[in-house]
Amino acid sequence: MTFKKLSRIACVSLIAGVTVFAAGVSGCTIGTKRPEAKITIEFNDNSYELEYELHRNKYPQTVKHFIELADEGFYDNTIIHNYTTNDWYGGGYGYNAETYASSYAAVGSMTEYFEDNSLEGKYYNDLFLAGKLSASVYKDSQVENGNFVGKDALPTLIGEFSKNGHSVENGGLTSRFGALKMYYSSDKTYNNGQLSSEKIWMETEQDDSAFYVDYKYNSATSIFAMQIGSTSSLSGNEYCTFAVLKNDKDEEVLNDLKEAITKYIEENHSGESLKFYKDVEVTVDLYEQVADKGTETTFAATSLPIVIKTVEITKY
Repeated sequence: MTFKKLSRIACVSLIAGVTVFAAGVSGCTIGTKRPEAKITIEFNDNSYELEYELHRNKYPQTVKHFIELADEGFYDNTIIHNYTTNDWYGGGYGYNAETYASSYAAVGSMTEYFEDNSLEGKYYNDLFLAGKLSASVYKDSQVENGNFVGKDALPTLIGEFSKNGHSVENGGLTSRFGALKMYYSSDKTYNNGQLSSEKIWMETEQDDSAFYVDYKYNSATSIFAMQIGSTSSLSGNEYCTFAVLKNDKDEEVLNDLKEAITKYIEENHSGESLKFYKDVEVTVDLYEQVADKGTETTFAATSLPIVIKTVEITKY
């Protein structure tokens, strides 16, 4: 199995001004310091286009991971599945118009939908095992030419945030309306319910030497969070904010989407938002290779889907 490895020279030039301690990179996509992406969201037969600026100069590994998934079409036709918080989750679950349950009359219908449309298998088998994602997290290490290097790659991504020792000169991105964060399951359990005390190996580009870091702060494999309020439950020191809306116009578009949802609830559910969604219990991290089981969590699924139609990288 061969994972993506890109030139060290390209990385050194791209991470200038960024101090990386525990969040190293295995290679940087050659391109600008700030790539751009367009996310198109569909709701109630209307489209909403959001343009983003990705800060690769500050969070090279996270941005590279996001770009690789977008280029593979992984996020296309996925659904928002954490509606009730200020951090909507994208990715992880596909949208199929024929099977999405628009009524909650059938007990368990949405749980069955989430089980049938989980994209974890695609992420692990079609992308990770196929070598289409850059590896930087490893279960073990070995010595080559006097240095430690990663051995037995894991499908997770280490988070580039302060609790992992990651720091950014001249200021990192902070939580704000519309911002994108790479999400991870902070409540993972190991060894009969105990929180992880495991460590894994990370590789950096600065010295080509792997080192030991806490496993518990690995990001989720594919899910990203979009902040749609002025505050966020995902603290800046534990979650990597790697992209922001380009300008005021994009903020207006996102507010238009929020207003459209409010209008739909008023017209179809007499303004009762509780009738617009249902809490669905799901199991995530099925391909976890350090934990002894998947993580049980709850997502709020909407009766009329909020669909991430496409995620397109418009500037590399």
